[in-house]
Amino acid sequence: MSLDQATIKRLVELDSPILCVDTCALLDVIRDITDVYRDFAYVGDGLLLLEAAESSGKLTVLMSDVVLRELTENAANEEQRASERLKDYLANAERIHKTATA
Repeated sequence: MSLDQATIKRLVELDSPILCVDTCALLDVIRDITDVYRDFAYVGDGLLLLEAAESSGKLTVLMSDVVLRELTENAANEEQRASERLKDYLANAERIHKTATA
């Protein structure tokens, strides 16, 4: 990402933290939540960042054109995969519950 001097000056004048997001960080938000490596604390951290970004002046988020393109190209597939894995997870949980209660 390359910013001109005027843009850099405006960003500095905002006097707020700047978060430069990458594709993986954004896709991680929608990726499979049933993955054993998911940690609930990360969800809370992500929500805090989102809240700060939506509150004027608390956090400035920058996204490069490359990240935007990659996100556009990959988001639908990641959402579909996450949806399928969640359905599988719920079906297994229901099967386990029925077996345990029997």
